[in-house]
Amino acid sequence: MCRKTSIQSLFIVVIAVILESRQSQASSVHGLRHAQLAPQAFASNGSSPSAHASKTARAAILELHDALQALLQRGGAAVQHAWNGHPTTAYHLLRERRQSFKEHSAIALLLTFTILVWITLTGAAAHLYRNTKQWPDMPRGRAGSEPGLVDADFQEFHSGPFDCMQDNSSCCWATWCPCIRWADNMAMVGIIGYWFGISIFCGMVMLSIFPFGLMLWCFASLLWMSFRQKLRQKFGMEHSSVSTYFGDWLLYFCCCCCAISQEARHIETAGRAGHRAVSKPKDLEEKI
Repeated sequence: MCRKTSIQSLFIVVIAVILESRQSQASSVHGLRHAQLAPQAFASNGSSPSAHASKTARAAILELHDALQALLQRGGAAVQHAWNGHPTTAYHLLRERRQSFKEHSAIALLLTFTILVWITLTGAAAHLYRNTKQWPDMPRGRAGSEPGLVDADFQEFHSGPFDCMQDNSSCCWATWCPCIRWADNMAMVGIIGYWFGISIFCGMVMLSIFPFGLMLWCFASLLWMSFRQKLRQKFGMEHSSVSTYFGDWLLYFCCCCCAISQEARHIETAGRAGHRAVSKPKDLEEKI
C-alpha cells in the first residue's frame, strides 16, 4: 500500500513538472512574438529586434531553469516523503480503525474468558456447598432444637442487617459468594430451586457489568426485593407496604451482602427451631 502511494505521488510530481515547463515555454514564445510585432519600440530604444529577442529568450530560459529547480526541489521532497512510507489520510484512518477493531476484539475475548472462568468457579463452589451443607434434623412443630422459640417469634427478623458477625459462616458466604447463599436461602423456604436461584443471581450480576449497569442493578434490586417480600410472607412478617418495599429495595441496592446474610441467619435459626416455613429440599432428602 505504501509503495503504491509512493508511485502515485512520483507520477503526480512528474506531470506537474511537465505542465509548468510547458507554461514557461509558452510564455517565452509569447514574448518573442510580441517583440517581432513591435519593431518600432526596439528602434526607439536603439537596439535591434534580434538582440532584444535573444535577451528575452535568455531571460525566459533562466526563469524556466529557476522554476524547474524549485519545482524539482519541492517534488523531490514530496517523493522522498512518499518513499519514506508516510501514509495518506485515508490509509491512516483505515489503519486506526483496524487497530481499534483489534483492541476491542481483544477486550471482548478477555471479558468472555473471564466470565467463563467465573461461571466455572461459581458452579464448582455451588456444588461443593450443596454437598457439604449440614442440615440438622428439623422436627415438625413449635419445639425444635432451640427451645423457647415459636412461630410467632419469627414474625420479625432476629437480627439487624448489619449484625453480620453473629454468624461467621453465613457472613463469609454472603460476602464472597452471594449467589450461592441467596439461592440456598430461597431453596430452604421453598420459594425457588437452588440451581435456578444461582442462575438468576449470576445472570443479573453479569448484566450489571455492561453499559447502563447502574440501571440494571436497580432492576436487579427490584427483583431481589420481590423475593424478600415472599420471604416475609413465609414467616408472617409485614409485607406489601410502601415502607417494606422501599426498605428491602434500598437494602439490596446499597448492600445486598448484608441483606443476604440477615436472611440466612433468620432462616437458619428458624430451621433449628423447626419452623414450618423451612423445609429440606427433596434432592437432599433423597440422598439421605
